[in-house]
This record gives sequence, C-alpha cells and structure tokens, in this order.
Amino acid sequence: MKNGKLWLMIAFTFLAGVFLGGAGTALYVRHMVGSVLAGGPPAVRKAVVRRLARELDLDRGQRAKMEEIVESAQTRLLEVRRENAPRIQAIFEDGLLKTEKILDPAQREKARRLWKKVRGKWFLSDDLPAADRPAPGL
Repeated sequence: MKNGKLWLMIAFTFLAGVFLGGAGTALYVRHMVGSVLAGGPPAVRKAVVRRLARELDLDRGQRAKMEEIVESAQTRLLEVRRENAPRIQAIFEDGLLKTEKILDPAQREKARRLWKKVRGKWFLSDDLPAADRPAPGL
C-alpha cells in the first residue's frame, strides 16, 4: 500500500509541474506578445530585427541595414492595409448585417458588442469612427 501512495504522489507532483510549467509559459508568451503589440510599429520592428539578428547572426552593419529594410516593409504594409481597410470593413459589416437577421434581440446586442471588439483589433484606429476607437493602451 505504501508503494502505491508513493507512486501516486510522484505522478501528482509530475503532473502539477507540467501544468504549472505550461501555464507559466503561456502567461509569459502572452505578456511578451502583448507588450510588443502595445508598443506599436516601432516595438514590432525592434522585435523582428532582434529575432532576425539572432537567428541569422547578423553583424552591426547588417543589422542596421535590416532595420531599414524592415521599416520600409512595415511602411509599405501599412499603406496596403489602409487602402484595403474600407473593403475589409465592408465585408465584416455585411456579415454582421446578415448575422443580425437570424439572431434574437439579446443575441444581436451581444453580436454588436463583439463587433466593436473586433473592429478595435482588426482595423487601424484612425480608420474607425471616434466612437469605435479603442481606448489608449488597449
């Protein structure tokens, strides 16, 4: 009987370690990604260049050139995103209107709240009407 309890305690300790390790890693990753995204394009650019420098073992000169390349790409991507934002927003709004037709009033209200959250995450803040812009720091 003592042997069974010992193995049970070992198994429990192992599983608790796995669970706590996984939870801790998830929290750390969430914090790191959140802090980079909250820092906006400069923080994202810095993180991308840092990763590329580490993975590719770039020297200082290469890193400086990589920063210019990433900044240029980021600027061009932002332009494309701004150009396409109205089309993407129209698709979302069309889907919302179609969705609202099949929902009851309570579900419609929930859907509208969800839509506001999605708009704040998917669209550029300055592309949104003032009422729909996320609060600073969100």
